[in-house]
Amino acid sequence: MATRITTKGQVTLPKKAREALQVCPGDCVEFSIDESGSVIVYKAPPTPVSASLRRERLAQPHAEALRRQRAAEFEELLRELD
Repeated sequence: MATRITTKGQVTLPKKAREALQVCPGDCVEFSIDESGSVIVYKAPPTPVSASLRRERLAQPHAEALRRQRAAEFEELLRELD
């Protein structure tokens, strides 16, 4: 499996790799390098969410739903322009 590196140094994990690692958007991965220089990718254990971040999320429980709604409205607007 090959993938390109962006100008920001980012890569997209191919679908087969994501499935093998059982990772989803929002999950974390860890990288390690062995003696031969090979890079190994692991699914990282979940990191605990800080209390302040938890309060922030609770203060805006519908923020993600609103973002999705705005994205859907924008997509609809683009479709109308075609």
